[in-house]
Amino acid sequence: MLKRGVLLVVLFLLVICVVNATDSEITTCQEINNSGNYYLTTGLTHSNVCFVVSANDVNFTCEKNSITGSGNGSAFHVNGNNVKISDCVIDGFDSGVILSSNSNNIITNNSFINQAIDGILIDSGTDNHIVNNVITSPLNHGIYLTGSSNNLVMLNNISQSGGKSIKLFSGSDDNVVFGNVVLDSNERGISIVTNCENNVVSNNYVFSSANIGISLYRSDGSKIINNLVNQSSMSGIVVVGSNNVTSSNNLIIDSSDYGLYTLSCANFVDLNSNVSNSGRSDYRIYNGNDVRYFRDLVPVGSNSLELAHSTDAGLVGLSISNFKITNSSFFNSNLDYGSVNFISSVTQSGIDLNSVFNFGLNSIIVDGAGHPGFNVNSVLLFFNLGSYMSSVAYADGSECDLSICGGVAYDGIAYSYDVAGFSSASTFSVGELSSPSSLYDLDGDGSVDLSDLSNFIANILFTGNYKQSYSSSEDYDGDGDLDWEDIKLLLNEVYGTSP
Repeated sequence: MLKRGVLLVVLFLLVICVVNATDSEITTCQEINNSGNYYLTTGLTHSNVCFVVSANDVNFTCEKNSITGSGNGSAFHVNGNNVKISDCVIDGFDSGVILSSNSNNIITNNSFINQAIDGILIDSGTDNHIVNNVITSPLNHGIYLTGSSNNLVMLNNISQSGGKSIKLFSGSDDNVVFGNVVLDSNERGISIVTNCENNVVSNNYVFSSANIGISLYRSDGSKIINNLVNQSSMSGIVVVGSNNVTSSNNLIIDSSDYGLYTLSCANFVDLNSNVSNSGRSDYRIYNGNDVRYFRDLVPVGSNSLELAHSTDAGLVGLSISNFKITNSSFFNSNLDYGSVNFISSVTQSGIDLNSVFNFGLNSIIVDGAGHPGFNVNSVLLFFNLGSYMSSVAYADGSECDLSICGGVAYDGIAYSYDVAGFSSASTFSVGELSSPSSLYDLDGDGSVDLSDLSNFIANILFTGNYKQSYSSSEDYDGDGDLDWEDIKLLLNEVYGTSP
């Protein structure tokens, strides 16, 4: 028992020693070599690097005390992992905090003032959290990540940056930039540059950037979601040379040049962003492939559009007033009624794109006479017509001449046919049937009976006359073939059942 009691006392003393060794009050700049809790109890001034944190598992709080530099070095240069720095006021260093080749660090609740280069720099770091800091007047970047992945930059307030307020550079992948307030950047608010993939920029407020609000350059797979970008002196959101990018539900207001601008991008999709009051154009697509804007909400006002030297661009549900289209193929769709897909390139400008296209149930109108640039090869699609339409294309109320319209196809979702252009006709549709039953009355005697079934089998399937009658009504299921499925539909009409 005595030995056990002595052992407990020794262990207790060891614990006390450990606590005393790892809970330290700090009054001078120094290197932190040991894990533990550190408390700065006074303001400090230093001409180079004040604290080098080499240890892991460090919790350093300044308790609102200031660390002031002379334009060189940093307040903290952190090499360790699992380090937390909080409640510091950092003024006048080269960079306020530098995280170098480390992970799982937290920089939170600090104020950074007048750094000569960056407020916070993460170089080759992973899984770090930069949260709820206030960064004012850095000469270059507020927060700068280079070669760093899986970091969280959240709820920071950055103002009056000399360059980019938040910048991700060169191999910084899978980071999240969320909920930050970025004000009065002298260049760009949030910038992702060169081979940075799969980043998320979400729910940020970017106001009064002297250049661009949010920019993405040669970086694939990112998402730009739910941001408010207001009063950018050039463009609101710009995406350059980046593929497979998704933008959605952004509000972009009062950009001096363009609201949402894509340049040399492929597979870019924007869903329900609201762009307004842009100085030159709300939307600009230049040299793009498969760049598409979707609206499944009721448009709020009309937008302006520039589309140039692009292929397979898409406008779905948009309301466009002023437009300038140059050497581009695109489609314009209404989600309820149909789509016009321009296969050949279009060059045309005007003051109201909405007046060129009019979509209704089984009706597509294109004003090709008033806008000759749209008089090119196209495909028309008609939505929500059911499966009992005829396979006849109509133009201006009459069966469309074969020199203008191709054959009608039905894929179970939409009817479609080719048109050579829109100069000689403006209103297109698919032939309608008075009722589904009339479709099966092949002999025209007013009833669907065995005579019609015999006519179908003998005169169509066995004699080869199906090619002649294919353009009318015998392809009952609309799949493009006369086959057993069509016979079953006819049998159902005659007997009320089919095999």
